[in-house]
Amino acid sequence: MSKRPRRNRPPTRRQGPASRPGPATDKPGFAAGDSTPIDDPLSGAAAPGPGTGGRTPATPRPARPTRRTTRTTRRVEPRKSFTDRYRGVLLGLFALLGAGLIGFFFLQSTGTAAYSCRSLMTPGPSEVVPTPTATFRPTPTGDATASPSGSAGASASPSASSSPAASGSPAASASPSASAAPTQRLGFQAADLGQGHVAGGSAIDYAYCPPTSGDHYNAAGQGPIRRQFFGPESQPRPGGWLHNVEHGYVVLAYRGGEGQAPSEDVLAQMRTFFETAPASTFEAPCPPNKLIVVRFDEMATPFAMLAWDRALMMDSFDAEQALTFYEQWVDSQQAPERGLCAG
Repeated sequence: MSKRPRRNRPPTRRQGPASRPGPATDKPGFAAGDSTPIDDPLSGAAAPGPGTGGRTPATPRPARPTRRTTRTTRRVEPRKSFTDRYRGVLLGLFALLGAGLIGFFFLQSTGTAAYSCRSLMTPGPSEVVPTPTATFRPTPTGDATASPSGSAGASASPSASSSPAASGSPAASASPSASAAPTQRLGFQAADLGQGHVAGGSAIDYAYCPPTSGDHYNAAGQGPIRRQFFGPESQPRPGGWLHNVEHGYVVLAYRGGEGQAPSEDVLAQMRTFFETAPASTFEAPCPPNKLIVVRFDEMATPFAMLAWDRALMMDSFDAEQALTFYEQWVDSQQAPERGLCAG
């Protein structure tokens, strides 16, 4: 029996645990290098896989997810500062503060006394009323008037003045009468303090108060001031109304402090005087008149009529005296710039 020839087979290499290539992944969820447990057919227990050295592998590491996870990035807003958060409130507060400061300075410029007085003016000596002198002229015709009974003494007697002959004589017509008698010039002459112009709002020092002359403002709205009746609630500065006095105005000043303010009845009388005083007769008069009524507390008497370098101090308001003083001293020759009206 012939033997079949042995085929030349390639030598079988003995494959050990080290030379056996491992699968890419033994089981789903394990990487290629991870240890895979091998079941022992005899004991039924899982034997350590090759390359583990007989050690039990640790807990399997989960495989990386195949899908790419999209991360949502939350935008973090920068934290606002205190100024940014309360900008509107701060702007409102600054606006209110600015308005308050403006109002404060305005009241300071219009309501407070930016002046000083070294002394209070006291009533000076009044001028003596001139004594009227009667003059007589001889009668040109008539025996009765030429007789001794027609002497000057007889002609000045009331009986002679009542007769027809005496009433027609020049001597009788020259007898003093109330209308022909000289009128007393009211007030007294005050010392002149100059007429300098200073910047508006400047503090002025007066040698006496109330002043009838001296430094005063020369600025729009501050001096001269408008013709007005100023009640007890306001006190215009003398630096303003003195400029009006320089233009020939007359000022009625009154004290208005606590316990010194005039009664409502007196205030009404002064307002009537302010509204009814006549206009000046000097060239082009300023309508309706050149009279200002102001509150001024630094005075020795409750009331005073003031013109340029002329004053009349009164313990009570006398409308008749006030009107006479106004008519005598409005646009007087003493006023340096008489005839001008307040701007």
